[in-house]
Amino acid sequence: MGFDIKARPDSDAYDTITGVRNSAGPARRSLELLLDSGTDYQLRTTVDPALMGADEVAALGSWLEEQGLRGHVWQTAREG
Repeated sequence: MGFDIKARPDSDAYDTITGVRNSAGPARRSLELLLDSGTDYQLRTTVDPALMGADEVAALGSWLEEQGLRGHVWQTAREG
């Protein structure tokens, strides 16, 4: 199962990227449910430089590592 993680869940960037207030909490809960299910998964993030700077990319990478999450895939947003 694929799961998109937009930004570090404890940052304001999540709401900025999704355009939805308080969107990080439900996303984090969904991730917890996925991890608890034992289902094979792939975490991925599409990086749009207009919405996510290098500092946010680094912060998310650190958070993923802190959580022990592996196999994360970084994707670059397509223009257009």
